[in-house]
This record gives sequence, C-alpha cells and structure tokens, in this order.
Amino acid sequence: VKKKVSVSKLSMNKKKFTVKKGKKLRLTVMKKPVTATNKVNFRSSDRRIASVTSHGVVTGKKKGRVTVTAVSSNGKKVSCKITVK
Repeated sequence: VKKKVSVSKLSMNKKKFTVKKGKKLRLTVMKKPVTATNKVNFRSSDRRIASVTSHGVVTGKKKGRVTVTAVSSNGKKVSCKITVK
C-alpha cells in the first residue's frame, strides 16, 4: 500500500510568457515534496483567449491576456500570466 504524500508547495517553470496566436507552450509544474501524490489540474481565466490541457499545454487563440493556474487536489496553487499576440 502506497502512503499518500500531500503537496506542500507548487512551482511552475514560467511566471509570465508571451505566445503567438495559434502557437503552443508547455507549462511544467513541480511539486514539493517530489513524492507528493496529489493530482494537479490546469485552468485558464479565459478559454476564448488561451486554452490549456490537463497536461499544461497552452494554446493561444486570440489576442489578449489570461492567467493559467495549476491547482493541486489539496488546494495549493501556482499561476502564470500569458499574453497572446
């Protein structure tokens, strides 16, 4: 039986980034401790401007600014501001 380890902190490989319309960007989330078993979900503040997959792949859809947030199942969060040009 595996012991469940909770996330104490999340960090992301980018704090802010610019992506061109139609292009993709991969956001990577690091969990602390590394052995944490919590799932992490991604969400975009406006999916019409940029969408994000469950694996952190952001696609620019139209010009504007959004915040992509990664949230662990125990409520820890980290965000990245995305500008679509």
